[in-house]
Amino acid sequence: MQYEELVKLIDKLDQSSLAYFEFTNDNERLLLAKEVPQVAAPAPVVVTDVTESAALTAPASLAAPAPVAVPEVVEAPAAPAPAPAAAGKEVPAPMVGVVYLQANPDADPYVQVGDSVKKGQVLCLIEAMKLMNEIVAPQDGVVSAILVENENIVEYGQALFRIS
Repeated sequence: MQYEELVKLIDKLDQSSLAYFEFTNDNERLLLAKEVPQVAAPAPVVVTDVTESAALTAPASLAAPAPVAVPEVVEAPAAPAPAPAAAGKEVPAPMVGVVYLQANPDADPYVQVGDSVKKGQVLCLIEAMKLMNEIVAPQDGVVSAILVENENIVEYGQALFRIS
C-alpha cells in the first residue's frame, strides 16, 4: 500500500462514523481505529469476501438498523439469576485493538484469576495502531474473572476483567 493511499484511508476514517477499519489480504493486515463515544458495547458484524479471502469488520452500531431484532432480544426467556462469581466490577476496553495478557510470549501473565490487585496496577496491554496501551485496575480487589483470551481483538467497551 502506498503512503498516499494510507493517508487517504486515515482521512476518510476520521471523517466517517466508523470506529475502526480492518483489512486483511494474503500477507498484509491493516487496522485503523479511533475513539468514538458509544452508548453501548456493540457486537461485531463481519462481512467476508470468500473469493479474495479479505475481511472487513465494523461495529454493529454501524450496520443497518434491524427493528425486528430488538423485540426478539427483549422477549427471550429470562436468564437464571447470576451466580456469585459474576459479582464485581467489570473492566471495559477503552479502545479497539489486540489484547495481550502478558508482556511477551515467554512472560507470566500480568494477572490471573484469584490475584489481588491494587488500583492502577497493569492488568493487560491493548495494541492499537502499533501503540501499546496499558490497561490498569480501576480499584483494589481480587481478579474474579478474565473475560478475554490473549491476542484476540477486543471491541470498545468490551469487558476484559471482573474485579471483586
